[in-house]
Amino acid sequence: MSNAHHSETKTEAAKPGAPLPRKIHRVCISCNYMFEVTPENFAAKHCPKCHKG
Repeated sequence: MSNAHHSETKTEAAKPGAPLPRKIHRVCISCNYMFEVTPENFAAKHCPKCHKG
């Protein structure tokens, strides 16, 4: 079976055998929307919808 149809993000290309980046769920302090961040960006308090720029 081919893995050619899996989804990829613009910033992360899937590498065969590589572990997937860990994601942490955060809740936006402006709109209460739940979004995912990497451990490096854990300090993010606003979701991409509220944080423009």
